[in-house]
Amino acid sequence: MKKTLFAILFLIIVIIAGELFSTPKTIIGQRNGQNVWNVNHFFDMYKTEYFTPINDTIIVVVTSKEKILNKPIVRVSDGNNVTTLNSYDVYNYVNVNDTVNLVTSYIPLSRHKYRIKYFVYK
Repeated sequence: MKKTLFAILFLIIVIIAGELFSTPKTIIGQRNGQNVWNVNHFFDMYKTEYFTPINDTIIVVVTSKEKILNKPIVRVSDGNNVTTLNSYDVYNYVNVNDTVNLVTSYIPLSRHKYRIKYFVYK
C-alpha cells in the first residue's frame, strides 16, 4: 500500500515538474485571421496550439487618472470606448490628456478561454 501511494505521489510530482520546466507560451504566427500560440508541455516533449484573436493596437487619450482606496485607475478612450487600466506602471507612466498607444493582447488560458492584457506605450 505504501509503495503504491509513493509511486502515485512520485508520478504526480514528475508531471507537475514537467509542466513547470516547460518553456512558456509563444506566438508562432497567424492563421485564419487569428494568432497561433504554441504551448509546450512535459519538458517540451509535446506541443499544443491555441488560437486567439489578433493583438490590436489603437491610439487612445488618457481621460482620467486617480487612486481609489490606494488602487491606481487610469481611464483611456479612443473616442468610442473607454478602457479602465489598473496598473501602477501605467499610472506612473502617463498623465491626463496624453496620447498613447494601447495594445490589447489575448493570452490563452485553455483551448476556449483567454485573458485580455493591455500594454501602454508612447
